[in-house]
Parts: sequence; structure tokens; C-alpha cells
Amino acid sequence: DKNTDIVDIRLDNIAVIDIKLLSTTLSKIKVPYILSLRSEWLNKEIIPPVEGRATILRNIIQLRPPYVTIEYPLDMPLLKEFNSGTIPIISLTDFEGMAKIAFNSALALMEKYPEAILKISSTPNNVNDLLTIWRWAKACNKKEIKHIILGMGIMGRLTRIKSKELGNLWTYARYDKIYEEPPIDRKS
Repeated sequence: DKNTDIVDIRLDNIAVIDIKLLSTTLSKIKVPYILSLRSEWLNKEIIPPVEGRATILRNIIQLRPPYVTIEYPLDMPLLKEFNSGTIPIISLTDFEGMAKIAFNSALALMEKYPEAILKISSTPNNVNDLLTIWRWAKACNKKEIKHIILGMGIMGRLTRIKSKELGNLWTYARYDKIYEEPPIDRKS
């Protein structure tokens, strides 16, 4: 779409990633893009690549894309391999709740890598969880840490609507999946 500001290109469902072909394809993209290769342990739907994931990520980083998503803590050794011009997006994810997010550790890491972007995706299950998301965003804003902090699931929708209020650089949406949105009452 000509109105797209940025695209997250997910590589996790590709069994064999041909780096030469990927490089040629990326050279044709006219908008900024993020390359993401989630680890197998994050999502049951991912088909494990034939090559080792760390090797693939190293090769992807060498292509010098605008952004590459890496997972905390698994991929932190790769931070030293980033070239100027490629911004790491350090991703913390908890598909089931909030407990797996090591926020304080991530903040400490961000102080060492101020060029990176902190991305947190968690699933708030109650109002207190939503308040925690707002506290995380406030702490990032106070320390001037570039971030994207999003909630998943039904309660998490609010964080996407209030993305600017949270100080997020951008928000994420999938164009290929229909989510069950609450019905709109057109009578009122």
C-alpha cells in the first residue's frame, strides 16, 4: 500500500532462507522495513528453519536492513554484530500474561544500547496489567528510551488505540488475519 509507513517482514515460516534472493527482494522495497525471525520456542506455528537461527540472523544483519528484531534474552550476543544503519529492535514477549517480561533488565540493557528500540508485547489480563503497561511506558519516556509497548488480546487493544499516549514509535497491525472485534451497535 502506498500509504504504508513501515513493514515488518516475518521470515519465521520459511524453511530455507536464501540470503541472496532475500537481498534482491529487499532492494525493491521502497518503504522502511523490519526483518523478524522469531525463535521456535515463542510460537508453536513456526516451522523451524533448516539452518541455525543465529546463523540466519547474522546473515540478515549483514544485509544492513533498516531494522532487525531480536529476542531478549536469547539473541543478546548478536547486539555486537549490528552495523551502523541497522537498528536492533529488542523484543520481549509474553503471550499469556505479563510475568515473563524482564522489564528492569531490559531497561538496564537499553542504557548500554541507546540506538536500539525496546519492543514489549504482553497480554494484559486485568486492569492492573494495563496499569503496568502504562508504568513501563512512563519509565521509558522518562529515560528517553525509544520503545513500542503493546498489549495483546482483548484487553490489549486499548494499548494500540492509545499508542501515541504511551509514547510508542509505531504500532503493529496484521493485514492477513481477521480478529474478532466486538460488534458495533448501529442503532445507538
